[in-house]
Amino acid sequence: MGIRNDPYCVYCPGVADTAEHTFFDCQRWSEIRLRWREEKEVPQRPEDVVPWMLTSTDNWTAMTGYVLDSP
Repeated sequence: MGIRNDPYCVYCPGVADTAEHTFFDCQRWSEIRLRWREEKEVPQRPEDVVPWMLTSTDNWTAMTGYVLDSP
């Protein structure tokens, strides 16, 4: 996600470190991701997340909480 010079995920060897990978696939964040999706009923598909975020302040705040909760 642009924080390091290495283009690969630290936790998933050989996988590009992209926002989509981090939010939807990376095993490092799987526990947080599962809890977040269950609590907030977040869409499972990347293309549905932004429209979901824009439907309410609560959804926007939930996304912010997910990002900040990630260690």
